[in-house]
Amino acid sequence: MTSIPINAAELTAVYLSTENDAGVQSSMVIDFPEYLKSVSDKLIRKLDPEASMNLKVEDNNGKLIFSRISTEDIGYLAFPFPENLPKWSLLLSKNKPGFIATLWKAGSGIYLFIFILIALLMVLGFVFTLYTLNMELRLNKLKSEFISNVSHELKSPLTSIRMMTELLHHKRVQTEERKSAYYSAMLQESERLSHLIDNILDFSRIDEDRKKYEFIDLDLDELLRNFLESTRERLTDSGFKIRYNCTDTIRPIRADKNAILQVIYNLVDNAIKFSGKFRQIDIDLFSRDEEVQLCVKDYGIGIPDKDQEKIFDRFYRGDEPQRLGIKGSGIGLTIVKRIIEVHKGHLTLKSIPGEGSTFCVHLSIDKNTET
Repeated sequence: MTSIPINAAELTAVYLSTENDAGVQSSMVIDFPEYLKSVSDKLIRKLDPEASMNLKVEDNNGKLIFSRISTEDIGYLAFPFPENLPKWSLLLSKNKPGFIATLWKAGSGIYLFIFILIALLMVLGFVFTLYTLNMELRLNKLKSEFISNVSHELKSPLTSIRMMTELLHHKRVQTEERKSAYYSAMLQESERLSHLIDNILDFSRIDEDRKKYEFIDLDLDELLRNFLESTRERLTDSGFKIRYNCTDTIRPIRADKNAILQVIYNLVDNAIKFSGKFRQIDIDLFSRDEEVQLCVKDYGIGIPDKDQEKIFDRFYRGDEPQRLGIKGSGIGLTIVKRIIEVHKGHLTLKSIPGEGSTFCVHLSIDKNTET
């Protein structure tokens, strides 16, 4: 067989001829560009199934005849066609796939999995770091506010006690009635200061799980009546009226007396702080479904929905109390919740902004045993 290239103005072809033993000749002319296009895809897929090469075919003038390029490159190697074919060149370069494409390459599944896992861990680590940092910043801010609030809470009764003590010491108070009023006020401020200190100490013990409880058979009705009697004078001087209601016969529960007393004090003190212009607090004690319920209700500013879950978090204080200048440490309700949880009970809250709040303590009668 002989092959003669044909390069005319209108045609780029190959003339093929053959002669057999009998002297019979046969010949054909092949339009080479069209032929190349018709067989190139199949041929290239067979020779380069992973598409690892970029290739181009150009004529002797640099005109592009055919190409299959995955990534553009300038480092091509040129190979001339055989002499019996058109005077073209085959240009080859190594395909350089991207990183992700390399991972998806057949046989690289394990590397893809490792890459995704590492990327996921890095993202999770970054998110966790941001979350932890945000929580630490928020906690530090709350601690700073707590120290500021507690300092004010401690300073206020101390200032009052000191002022009245100085007046009495320098005998500037003449009447016995006035002296009695000062002594009573000093006693109330001392009790307030003592309660605040107890709260801080108990919060520290509870937060570090060092708080010890002494469970005894406790009569809640008697405990409440004694508490109200001891605070009646202070509440009356402040203009508050407490309405206590206990119509049921309350069975004793297993509880720590001082801890439950602290719960009552904190709930009543909380109601006093947030009563606003309304000077009435309702306390209800009753039995229902094998449990004792103690509810403290005020008719004050109420609690917005967005704050009702957060108010039990340590140091948390809502925007409205801060706007109104209501002082507080932000640990009272946290202590209440932790004490009730230790007693195997739970707290519920119903509050409507502008209408008041009701905190209810639920304590089991039969299942509330010492732990």
